[in-house]
Amino acid sequence: MSLPWSIKHQPSKLDEIVGNKENIVELQKFINNYKPGSKALALEGPTGTGKTASIIALATQFNYELVEMNASDVRNEKGITATAGAASRQMSLFFKSKIILIDEADSVSGTKDRGAPSSIAELIESSAFPVILTATSLDESKFSAIRKKTKRLQWKQPTAAEVEIILRRVIKEEKLSCDEDVIKGLANRSNGDIRAAITDLQVLASASRKITKADLNSMGERNTHAALSTLLIKIFKNSDPKIAMQALEEANEDPDEAMLWIDENLPYEYSGKDLSDAYDFLSRADVFKGRIRKQQHWRYLVYVTTFMAAGVAVSKTKKNSAMREYKRAERLLAMWMANQKNAARKNLAKALVPHLHASAKELFTISMPFLKELARKDDSFADKLKERYKLEDEQMAYLEK
Repeated sequence: MSLPWSIKHQPSKLDEIVGNKENIVELQKFINNYKPGSKALALEGPTGTGKTASIIALATQFNYELVEMNASDVRNEKGITATAGAASRQMSLFFKSKIILIDEADSVSGTKDRGAPSSIAELIESSAFPVILTATSLDESKFSAIRKKTKRLQWKQPTAAEVEIILRRVIKEEKLSCDEDVIKGLANRSNGDIRAAITDLQVLASASRKITKADLNSMGERNTHAALSTLLIKIFKNSDPKIAMQALEEANEDPDEAMLWIDENLPYEYSGKDLSDAYDFLSRADVFKGRIRKQQHWRYLVYVTTFMAAGVAVSKTKKNSAMREYKRAERLLAMWMANQKNAARKNLAKALVPHLHASAKELFTISMPFLKELARKDDSFADKLKERYKLEDEQMAYLEK
């Protein structure tokens, strides 16, 4: 099974990192001058811009042991302490120095993951080794404890020209044949997301070692959040579970919405037993999603994402070579339209609850149609109702339609 190219072609030296040269210098200074009790270093910036890759390159080049913890997997105080607590205080088995990396530090929430931000702050304070965090942003108030313990570096998005340099390096090492328009197109559509550009290149190369502009155009446009249509291509058009999982991670989309998109478009890509097996994995993902909702056991999230991405990807015995434009999940659209249609009706029903001594559900289902009919027959009815119960204009919207 092949590695995702964004991992396979990770830089092993700092001089292989493209862009953010000033930040690279600061990163080296931080490691060289670190003393126990010092502040941590936080690399903040968009996904896929080389923050984690730079830390890995630093550890590889200078022979540091890298203790890596992804905050989105650990998620709580107990998990953080168990994963990195002991490692931050004990010397390596091989007497090497360490770097403690807390990846995606801003992925923990303030409620479900209560205690996580303060645990990270305590880890920084007690660590005998340098602690480096990566995050999109630590500006939210829930990260105030972390901000006090860190020096923050803003990691800039690479330019399209810088992404091109990386793509050309990968193309050369993989011995691909690429039109010049493909290289420029991949760089431009990545919006500075290096991982996304490399992953797109790998997806195109899985179909042919000679990549043309027509192949690139078939993938559709990428938006700043790695469009769901591109995510579906990487799940439906390849059988490598690692690529599918990485695509889901990079898409930065809500798993519930991604599942609905997969559900909507799956019958157009798979058929027969392949379709049956894929829906079996999707149904298992839904079961674990339900367990998260009922039990608040977020450790099940890994099963949801694995079944819906990797499971669906490996279900096919052959790839559907036809390219199509993926449709938005119709169920989402139907739910939105229903909510919009009923929102004004619900709003008025809730406003009348204390006055009519009935539940909102009863008023919504039984009383609202009568009030609507009275308003239709008597132009002054709505005004009288509004004045009698001191209602707001927004609450009267249902009767004014």
